[in-house]
Formats: sequence, structure tokens, C-alpha cells
Amino acid sequence: MQVKMLFSEWPLVNGLAEDLAKRTEKAGVHTAVGLQSRFHPGIRYIRNLIADGYIGDVYF
Repeated sequence: MQVKMLFSEWPLVNGLAEDLAKRTEKAGVHTAVGLQSRFHPGIRYIRNLIADGYIGDVYF
């Protein structure tokens, strides 16, 4: 069986991340998770609106 490195974008199905982590560790494979939403144009636009004070205070 050929073993390959794993790159995944969130979200993974509930429970799948743990299963993949166990399998890749056992196989000695490197893994990475990419979280790209902060670079999405819509998210950047909203972030800029908040930073400029356009929509007021944001509480979360």
C-alpha cells in the first residue's frame, strides 16, 4: 500500500479527524490542516468594516 501525506481543510466530519490522526500517526505520515477562511474576500471585507468602526462594537 502506498502511503501519502494528508492535507485537509476544515471542517471534517465529526469523529473523522481523530480516526485520521490515529491512522497517519501509525503510518508515520505527516499531516496538515489548512484554515483559509481568514483570507476569503468576504471575511476580509467584514474584518475591515469592524476595524474601521463602520458597524460599531462587536461582542462575541
